[in-house]
Amino acid sequence: MSMRKLEGVSRSNAYAVNSPDLIQVMENFNPRTVFNKIDELADEIREDGVLTPLWVRRDPANTEQPFILIAGERRMRALRKIFEQDPETEMRIPVIVHNVDEEEARDLAAKENLEREGFVLSDKVALVRDYQKRGFGNADISKKVGMSAGWVDQMTTMAGASKAVKDAVDSDKITLEAGLILARKSKAADQKDALDKVLSLSGGKKRKTAKAASVVTGQARRPGKRDIVKVVQGLASAEVNGDVVPTKDARKLVIMALNFAAGEADGEALMKACRKQLKLTAKEDE
Repeated sequence: MSMRKLEGVSRSNAYAVNSPDLIQVMENFNPRTVFNKIDELADEIREDGVLTPLWVRRDPANTEQPFILIAGERRMRALRKIFEQDPETEMRIPVIVHNVDEEEARDLAAKENLEREGFVLSDKVALVRDYQKRGFGNADISKKVGMSAGWVDQMTTMAGASKAVKDAVDSDKITLEAGLILARKSKAADQKDALDKVLSLSGGKKRKTAKAASVVTGQARRPGKRDIVKVVQGLASAEVNGDVVPTKDARKLVIMALNFAAGEADGEALMKACRKQLKLTAKEDE
């Protein structure tokens, strides 16, 4: 896999080690906490070897374990299983040694995990919260992990989501947008009940869960492209019968339009207000 460039990191070295015991795994360092299908991965490694090198950094003070793991703990767990079951194995473990300090190593670990499948929502939220607790603002976090500022804001919002809602996003029962709506408008204690209503209202169809969540919570959802096109077409197909719109009314319409774009106002309500303030009527041929 490719490594996104990290500021201050200019080179790395490829090596191979003959035992996972040479690599330390720091407790609470890895942002990933869920490690699935270790036995299956061990079987794949026995068959094909380690296809993706582990990322490590040096620990010059430790001669018995000279490397500290940065990324690849799931592979590390599979390798330990292999070496425990066959101590005589001659398998070589490819590693890439990065010349980084602990803070830079954390940034690398975050980026590597965010590029991989199986990095669950609760771990993404915890990753962002950890940076925030260490004093980093959302703009700084965005740069450090290589994700957009909007994504960081979403993870911050999802910190208020219940485990049930996070699990529903991870299992593809609801969209992230639906999870965000539930997190914004429901107390964590009430979210399980709200989630059940969303799943019932959407009929088990993931693509309908955001709309269902907006109905259940009474929150207007952020409009998609089709929603915006519908409003634009509805306004464009009307005739303007009034005179100049008063500044106060024009300002209200602009604010309402911005709220609609942000998902805080309903499209039908916006069109109704425009028809009233601008004195719009449908064209005769429609």
